Amino acid sequence: VGMILSNFIPAILLYRFVANTAYFGVLNLLAVFIILGIGVDDVFVLLDTWRASKIEHPTQPMREILWHALKHAGKAMATTSATTAFSFVANTSSSFPAVAAFGSFCAFLVLCNFVSICTLYPRVIATYEYFYGGTNNVVTFKPKSQWGFPDFVKEAEAAEGPGAVEIWFRDKYFPLFLQPYRYPILVLGGALSILFLAFAAQIRPDPDTPKLFPDDDNYIKFGDVKKDLFAREDNPDRIYVQVVFGITDIDQDDCDDGPCDPTVPEDYGTVSFDEDFLDVQDPYYQAWFLDFCEGMRSDDSADDRKVYEADDVIPRPVQCFWEVFRDWCRDFDCCTQTHPSLSPDDYVCDEDSMEAGFTEWYNADVEPDDPDYEPGLKYSDVWEDYLFAEESFGESTPRFFIIECALTEELDYPFEDGIELWEDWQSWLRSWKRRASTDEYNRIVTVVPEAFVTDAAAFHYFFVQQKIIQEAFTGIGLSLFLAFLILCLATANWAIALFATGAILVMVLGV
Repeated sequence: VGMILSNFIPAILLYRFVANTAYFGVLNLLAVFIILGIGVDDVFVLLDTWRASKIEHPTQPMREILWHALKHAGKAMATTSATTAFSFVANTSSSFPAVAAFGSFCAFLVLCNFVSICTLYPRVIATYEYFYGGTNNVVTFKPKSQWGFPDFVKEAEAAEGPGAVEIWFRDKYFPLFLQPYRYPILVLGGALSILFLAFAAQIRPDPDTPKLFPDDDNYIKFGDVKKDLFAREDNPDRIYVQVVFGITDIDQDDCDDGPCDPTVPEDYGTVSFDEDFLDVQDPYYQAWFLDFCEGMRSDDSADDRKVYEADDVIPRPVQCFWEVFRDWCRDFDCCTQTHPSLSPDDYVCDEDSMEAGFTEWYNADVEPDDPDYEPGLKYSDVWEDYLFAEESFGESTPRFFIIECALTEELDYPFEDGIELWEDWQSWLRSWKRRASTDEYNRIVTVVPEAFVTDAAAFHYFFVQQKIIQEAFTGIGLSLFLAFLILCLATANWAIALFATGAILVMVLGV
């Protein structure tokens, strides 16, 4: 066991400096249980072959007997280690950094285990035979006068024949059961394989969100208690769709220390802002955004997009600062409206007074009739999570902003339906992008195509569940393919390799 665990040191060095991976997560620690199973299995194979070699070649010197043992056991251990290692290598194709790192580390660990079993453990065997003796149940340290390798001829002569279990399988199981009923057994095995495949195809993620604490923990019970006892407050599990304007991309090659590391949570990348975003001062842009917000809540597809209808709990399901800014400007006459083609109800401000009017509203106190009113609260406080404004010479100009919509669905929404819901929102957004290129809005297509649909967590969670299932099947398929190639090389017989791979597949489906 100590020798097996010692494989961690060279495996960690290979993992860090050959794979160039600094991340070492909790999942990697589970490799200790995997390598214990693989290492003990290899040790048993080598010991069993060693005992057989002593009986088959009792007159040969110690090194020759070890050579025979390694010659036979090494092939078996190399095949099993290679198939296992390449199965873990298949995990490195995962888009989840923790899974990819786990696969890389385990592959190095299996490799180190195979090398140590073939190089170090024969020395353990030789040391035992030279300095120790006794039966299988009692091991004693030899007196110094008796140090040396034992007489393998005597051991071979005293070797016991096959045990009761081996005799039963040889004389009872095979001739009376396996041989006469081999065809029905094959038919039954094929039927079970098809049944297992049918059930495996129906695997779905758990519809409930992951629970990190017991069911009776206060943290777990908080959401349900709040929904039951504080009905006038919003549901903490509600999904809120966000449409983001003004961001073109996130550069994953530009972090503090160079390219972003997906295993480092702080490496978000660098946001690329839309350089044409300041064109929102154009009255046609303002008109498009105002119609966009109205369409978000009242278009014909609102039911398909699960849009929440306004009530006492959520009086403003669509959080759109353009509408609040427009209503405030109407009350306080914050800017001029002299556009020749648009009516005053269609937009907020003329282009030359937009910045001044926006700055005045942004720094004003929230009006008492506003749903977000609290004494001393400013509009900049209310919209700080939705609007990023750039300060320039005392004036605030929108840089990027978010328009948010509350939905009727919650985080436990089935992930297939959740992905379909996201696609409905994407389709709706594309339709409004196409409208921006029409004469109705003077073909304003500069900023609108940069918009995208997202949310705080739900859509990410839905796609993660889908990705987990996809990678589970592709990972199994890739592992089986690599195992087939290795078995073809090991056996030099593609039929045997195919049959062995099929047997592995049946076991996987059965599990």
